Amino acid sequence: MPKRMSARDRLMYLEAVILRDGDLCLLCRRMPLLERTLDHVNGRSRDNRLENLVLLCRACNTAEGNRARRGGINRRLLTPASLPQYRARAAETLANASRFQKMPDPSGARVTVSEGEMGRPRPGEPGIDRRGWGSAEEAANQVMEPTYRLWLFRWVKDRGFIGRADAVDAGAEYLDQAVGRASQQTVERYFRKAISSTGWLEERRGEGSAPVWGFRVGIAIEILQRALEQRMRPIALILAATSADEEARC
Repeated sequence: MPKRMSARDRLMYLEAVILRDGDLCLLCRRMPLLERTLDHVNGRSRDNRLENLVLLCRACNTAEGNRARRGGINRRLLTPASLPQYRARAAETLANASRFQKMPDPSGARVTVSEGEMGRPRPGEPGIDRRGWGSAEEAANQVMEPTYRLWLFRWVKDRGFIGRADAVDAGAEYLDQAVGRASQQTVERYFRKAISSTGWLEERRGEGSAPVWGFRVGIAIEILQRALEQRMRPIALILAATSADEEARC
């Protein structure tokens, strides 16, 4: 009997599915996602063939599981027979944004994620309308974490490794310039995720025995890069649009 998917395998499959289908929920087509889950189309949780895996948000994955428990595989919305239809709809959603395929460099745009009522920017204050993004912290993380993770990836890819001081201090400074909001405590939390046992960075020893971090052995760097860039694309569009609005007001 096939084994359950390990945490490391899950990361690799997740990157491959995002590369194939895009970074959106195949059912509700929401993007970007706060929580990404892998769903088994045929309902068999140990069938980890790539063709049997799709990306769903947490809510849709839970709903699919409830449907299967109530009435079996045929009660699910996603089945091998319906999969092409949902993939076509997802592709249409992505195609509608095709004019934005060239992702702007977020370092050239600045936006303040303000604390306005219900997530709206205060009157006369630049910011992101984040209604429907959850709490203020969740909304800020939707902007800051993808921005930081792509910056961290590019740093390690260019230099081969990164130390904790640069990962936290330089990362916080970059976020402050890119999105107008950052704290070293928040950046430290993002960095700890990347260097966790299921993250894509692993510890090495640098000069003077100071720990540094480089790509984990066996990680698919090109797949990871494309997954990070796809996750960042909607945020980059927001940053670019907000920057244009600010220039228009000047």
